Amino acid sequence: MSLGENIRARRETVGMTQTALAGEAQVTVAAISQFETNVRLPNAYTFAAISRALGITMDELMYGKKDVEVKS
Repeated sequence: MSLGENIRARRETVGMTQTALAGEAQVTVAAISQFETNVRLPNAYTFAAISRALGITMDELMYGKKDVEVKS
């Protein structure tokens, strides 16, 4: 899944509206919509705020799973 799909899926799983997520992340609802539809990507600060608001790590949100394999 893409980052946008992961954001939308997690937001829906926790029962949060785009408006509520936008408020928590301090961005517009239009920005959340654009992130979820992969029109644009959040910057690092916004990405961190979104992951905190959704109660998930940035790795989990980016990759859609808990255990991220580290390649050496």
